[in-house]
Amino acid sequence: MKRVFELYATGGWSFSQLGKWAREQGLTTKPVRRKRTKKEILNNMGLETIPKTSRPADHKTVEYILNNPFYIGKVRIGGGYTDGKFHIPLIDIGLYNKVQEVLRSRRVSVYYMDKDFFTYRGLLRCTCGRGYSPYQQKGINYYRTRCKPNCDNPDKNLKEEDIHVLIQQALSKIYYTDEELAEIENKAKNELGVISTQRDRELDDLHAQRKRVFADLDYLTNNKLTLLRTGTMTTNDIKADETRFNMKLAEIDTKLKAYAETAQEMLKYVIKFSELVKNATTYYEHALDSEKQEIASEVFTELVFNNRTLVNYITKEGFAALLNRGWKSGSGGRIRTCDPLVNSERLYR
Repeated sequence: MKRVFELYATGGWSFSQLGKWAREQGLTTKPVRRKRTKKEILNNMGLETIPKTSRPADHKTVEYILNNPFYIGKVRIGGGYTDGKFHIPLIDIGLYNKVQEVLRSRRVSVYYMDKDFFTYRGLLRCTCGRGYSPYQQKGINYYRTRCKPNCDNPDKNLKEEDIHVLIQQALSKIYYTDEELAEIENKAKNELGVISTQRDRELDDLHAQRKRVFADLDYLTNNKLTLLRTGTMTTNDIKADETRFNMKLAEIDTKLKAYAETAQEMLKYVIKFSELVKNATTYYEHALDSEKQEIASEVFTELVFNNRTLVNYITKEGFAALLNRGWKSGSGGRIRTCDPLVNSERLYR
């Protein structure tokens, strides 16, 4: 169940494709009884005689799961939800909120379980909002969109080779220029203190979460017999809760380890990352189609075209800090200026 949330939070899965993935993993609905037939009703067959059965998960199951606050420890009371006293959250609130953002943005599927492979399937859109569908003609891959009636896109076909080149140009912005690195170093003395303060606040929150999980574990240990005698929990329930608490501790410890570096070390990491990805465009140029798809899907959630030109894009968190610094003059995109030091802090996080 947690993996369903994690996959959808990437922005690359639709309900139908995630439903297929869930079925392959063996996910089913909760057992329910079917409705009685007319013949069974006339024969006074009791509803309790019909066994409960489960159905394989589908797109509706996934949609219900992703919209259900139950998985963050909420229970329904009256017309709303409140924190449950004994219900342990399956996922954290940050992941749940990320999923809600993706649900609101209505992103389309990048991953397909049973369709022919095309490098950019599901990633391309026209400025009118319609998506591009892939097709092949004479061994060459193309993408075509059926635009809205008032769309001003004069050329609705894209050749895959042209898309390769345009994405390479976008990836060429994924590192800091020498001028931006100089600006980062000049601002570091004053602004790294602000970043450090934010980092300390988040560390305090993580330590508080860790303390609460330890308190829950101590409660289970000290009251195990009472919980069993009163029937509040079974042995399996207690073991399951202990496993969940230990997994939560491991997750928190991983985050704490990531915050162990100082702000100065963080800055060095970002600069080093910038240097490493300078070769990203060269690698992309010579990569296999499957590798191109992986790179594009890791960086972008949407590529917007008009008249065979890449006019805008939506990036995943982290890469947005570098790529959204602004478009070069004449690219057709919106100009956006960002502070490179603040971007470096976002990229690290």
